[in-house]
Amino acid sequence: VAMGSLAFVVLTSGITYSKVAEVLAYYIPRLSFIVFIEVFAYFFLKLYKASLYDIKFYQNELTNVESKIISLKSAFFSKDDGALRTIIEELSRTERNFVLKKGETTVELERTRLDTDRTKEALKSMQGLLNLNKQK
Repeated sequence: VAMGSLAFVVLTSGITYSKVAEVLAYYIPRLSFIVFIEVFAYFFLKLYKASLYDIKFYQNELTNVESKIISLKSAFFSKDDGALRTIIEELSRTERNFVLKKGETTVELERTRLDTDRTKEALKSMQGLLNLNKQK
């Protein structure tokens, strides 16, 4: 939308300019506004993506808990002491607040690392473009 509005402003302006300063004075505020909108949109898109991941994680946890409850109820109603003992031992071993050992990682940590790397690459390419324009 931001790029479309910028194109509309550029293509429909019937004003002619005689100096570069007039062109810059006309377009710099508009370009700044478009950049602001794009950064704002990127922020909320990233926030939305993170919230979707959190929802997926919690739904997965709820499914795991429900399946353990179903297996516990099944073992209880079947009056199978061996199965009941095994399920109770498994439930007591469940650790939710585990600590990662050196060299271990999780999907979330890897996803965060990849997002950070992509952002760094984008900033480096923007910096390269700005440096290229300064040299000209």
